[in-house]
Amino acid sequence: MSQVQDIPWTEVSAVVIALCALFFTGWQAWITRKHNKLSVKPHLIRHTNLNKFPNHCELSVSLKNIGLGPLFVKKMVFYHNGEPFDFHDDDELEAKIWGIVGHKDFNHSSGTINNGSGLEPGSEHQIFRLEFSRTFPEQCIQAAKDLDAFDVVVEYESIYGDKFTHDSRTDDGNG
Repeated sequence: MSQVQDIPWTEVSAVVIALCALFFTGWQAWITRKHNKLSVKPHLIRHTNLNKFPNHCELSVSLKNIGLGPLFVKKMVFYHNGEPFDFHDDDELEAKIWGIVGHKDFNHSSGTINNGSGLEPGSEHQIFRLEFSRTFPEQCIQAAKDLDAFDVVVEYESIYGDKFTHDSRTDDGNG
């Protein structure tokens, strides 16, 4: 019995309480990091927009980050009718778009996102925009149908380095 009385119960309980506090602190830190990763998760979509105005119509295709955090593009591949196509500058992309649409009777602009570039939450990067004269409204509608065969696959990362892939061939790209 004297051995039980010799154990410093105050010190033992202090160590147990300290170990419990250490465990719960680590657990809380893990949960906080998990929550933080979710609170800055990006989500990329391909967005097609057709606007009709009194004297012209515009068709644009863009990438839009509808997530809560920034994203960083690692790789982007364009497809037409399921086949990948490569280009080295915006002029080659424009030539491909002309080939898809079938004529050059429109104003246009295009631009890609370079690998390593970022896209803030809520922001949008226009891949290309076509503007048709109002005297040819059917061209705009036909171009929208033709460009349904235009797709993009983007590999990107969150600020925490989590990897994601957007594939407009399988994802709903009209947000």
